[in-house]
Amino acid sequence: MRYAPRHAISSTRRTARWATTGLATAALTVGGGIAATGTAHADDSVWDRVAACESGGNWSISTGNGYHGGLQFAPSTWRAYGGSGSAAGASKSEQIRVAKRVLAGQGPGAWPVCSRKAGLTRGSGGADSGSATQARASRSTERKAVSSSEPRSTKRSTSTKVAEQTAPKRATKRASSQTSVSSYPGAGAFVLGHRDPAVTLLGKRLQAHGFGSFYKVGAGPTFTSADKAAVAAFQKSLGWTGSDVSGYPGPVTWAKLMAPAS
Repeated sequence: MRYAPRHAISSTRRTARWATTGLATAALTVGGGIAATGTAHADDSVWDRVAACESGGNWSISTGNGYHGGLQFAPSTWRAYGGSGSAAGASKSEQIRVAKRVLAGQGPGAWPVCSRKAGLTRGSGGADSGSATQARASRSTERKAVSSSEPRSTKRSTSTKVAEQTAPKRATKRASSQTSVSSYPGAGAFVLGHRDPAVTLLGKRLQAHGFGSFYKVGAGPTFTSADKAAVAAFQKSLGWTGSDVSGYPGPVTWAKLMAPAS
């Protein structure tokens, strides 16, 4: 008679145990993959909303206003947080990767207007805590939500930039109650040939400030070369020069236009 140990497991039972263990491991692996994917999608969805606010969802936008890509990076910020080349030429995933580093270093305030509209937080945006760089962020810290060139002279102090950053809020409080004042709509509203209600308001405010001669007809919802020329003239009237006179309204230009005309 062949001796069989009391605790020996039959080959049939062993096979069944291995099969069960394998299925459990596979389930955990697949489940983990699904969970990770779900998190990634959640992170990316909030960035889609930020981009929709900042640039109309155009991840390759480069209108010449000094900011690039769907999340409107200033070139210096893009490089400081690990981006290469131009943000407008980078893939959506690469822009989000850099944005997460900016979010970790500066918080949602790097996109002061659009972060609130999109519900962006360090948690929802998947902030990359591995980024130790603290360079000041995207163009949103200088303008309030996407595109448009604004004074960026290196001669200006940090305190001056902070004042410009918060100017739109103060301007809104001072604006005439008879004027339909809205927060800065983002650079996506001011692309040549693009229609947006904010463009009509822009034209009306330019006319109120004495720059209506650029229009052959009244202000309309389509951003045209006439609007751009009028904005440039208004920017010059503020004493701005060089690249600061872009013809594209940023948050500072917008705030000053919304203020009561003198």
